[in-house]
Amino acid sequence: DTVAISVNFDPPVPIIPDTVSMCLNAPYSIQVGGALTYLWSPDYAINTLVGNLVTVNPTNDYTYYCKFTNGCGDANDSVFVDVVFPQILAGNDTIICENNSAHLWASGGVSYIWYPIETILNPNLPKITVYPLETTTYHVIGMDKFGCTDTASVHVNLFPKASIQSCPDIYAFFGEEIQLSATSSTAGEYTWSPPDYLSCAVCLSPMANPDQNFVYTVTYTDQNGCQASDIVNLFYEGIIYIPNTFTPNGTINSVFQVKGGNIITFEMYIFDRWGELIHKMNSLEDSWNGKYNGNDCQDGTYTWTVRYSDFNGNKKELSGHVNLLR
Repeated sequence: DTVAISVNFDPPVPIIPDTVSMCLNAPYSIQVGGALTYLWSPDYAINTLVGNLVTVNPTNDYTYYCKFTNGCGDANDSVFVDVVFPQILAGNDTIICENNSAHLWASGGVSYIWYPIETILNPNLPKITVYPLETTTYHVIGMDKFGCTDTASVHVNLFPKASIQSCPDIYAFFGEEIQLSATSSTAGEYTWSPPDYLSCAVCLSPMANPDQNFVYTVTYTDQNGCQASDIVNLFYEGIIYIPNTFTPNGTINSVFQVKGGNIITFEMYIFDRWGELIHKMNSLEDSWNGKYNGNDCQDGTYTWTVRYSDFNGNKKELSGHVNLLR
């Protein structure tokens, strides 16, 4: 058999780093050389006390010692472990209105990842803009220059949604003043736009008097600064009401007359059952008393045709019938 004999001419010369840097809670491996055997101390946050490769995980800066041994003697040396505490800061917690954005920031690192990313614009920047659909806590993972990571968070809360209800759309007569209104369940300020033809633009119930079809928007701002809006349409279309029965010589409905508004031109032709024209009206003020050439017309059904134009330039033609009853 044989035996190998190693001859050392000098005591061991330790090969060991003076200082190593590690991230907090990220175990770090230290490799040494220059000897046959190695004995480490103290026994704190280290995976083994023997060997040329050990893994340490102290929670603060720490110094480890190693005894290097060969056939000629011993040598002692040490390594200082610098524990890096990454500190990523983020802010600020805030409250915003629904459908608004918030600006968040982070510092202390060289790179960042924000999440949840669905409502974040540019999630890899230190300063971001978020558009939460509900109250959300945003988290950021930051990495410092040593490669160490830390996490911070920002809470973005949403104010209750502002709500407003304006009055229904209005069909109005030209020249009359129209009462607008809006309501909300909470206190706040109301602004109407455009301000044209309004008695006031910043009030709850202004009076309106436009000279054409018009759309008003009312914007409500609550005590939190959140806004909601609604619209009101004003229509000045020609309106015609034509009764279907009248009773000449009676106490009510004694004449046949058309009612309406926003009418510029008006013509009405009334025909008997044989199609003969028996009466014509040239304005809404005209009426028919049930006579033709000074004589009472018989009870029965008479047809009519109406042609009119309104303030919006619309021209229409209608036809129908009216019952004459005595």
